[in-house]
Amino acid sequence: MGLAGAGTLDRYREASKPGKPQRAAIVRAKRASGSSGESDGLTDDVFGGISEASFVGEYEAYIDAWMLRQFPGRLLEELDDMDWLRFRRAQDAQRVIDVEDTRQLYRDGKLKEVDEEMLAAFVEHDDLVSDGL
Repeated sequence: MGLAGAGTLDRYREASKPGKPQRAAIVRAKRASGSSGESDGLTDDVFGGISEASFVGEYEAYIDAWMLRQFPGRLLEELDDMDWLRFRRAQDAQRVIDVEDTRQLYRDGKLKEVDEEMLAAFVEHDDLVSDGL
């Protein structure tokens, strides 16, 4: 793919994320509830930062296998009409919830160590909330 298409793919990726105000609202809600619920496994990100549009086009069978793993008992035909952007937004929202759950466990002393990536996510969430969004 040429450079001209790269901007389009980046915009597609950005469109699949919940916006900054939505992420901030999730952070505030999780912090207000004080709960640290279990993750439901939706944070399994096989894309590794690759734009979904280019990934899906090149690795359709891999995506099919991943979708079957995400939705056990469903047929591919049932998943074909799925709202992909909505699903990715829900996954990103789940990541925000997972970070907040981990943050609460860390603050409560139930988790002794977190890696640098998680600490950076804590700071990002603090910034979201302090921005007044």
